[in-house]
Amino acid sequence: MISTLDLGDLTKYADSVYEAIVVVARRARQINDEQRMIWEKTMDYDDMTDEFEDEEYTRKERPHDELKLPKPPSLALQEYLQGELMIEYADESVV
Repeated sequence: MISTLDLGDLTKYADSVYEAIVVVARRARQINDEQRMIWEKTMDYDDMTDEFEDEEYTRKERPHDELKLPKPPSLALQEYLQGELMIEYADESVV
């Protein structure tokens, strides 16, 4: 269910709302990559490509519809709000 989020919650662990959004977006990309690897491993992705070249298959026959993973942005935002994400800055002297 969609709910309203207080902006104060976003700045709890970051200096600004924009910084919090960048942190959550980067984590969501990481989660997406992890879920893609899980999906490919679970569905044996390489073996499926030949099977679905048949013209008569329907959307209901695709096995990946059975595997429901949580949305990466939702997971990332939840992790951020629970304080599980750490913000680290690159050392400016290296640049």
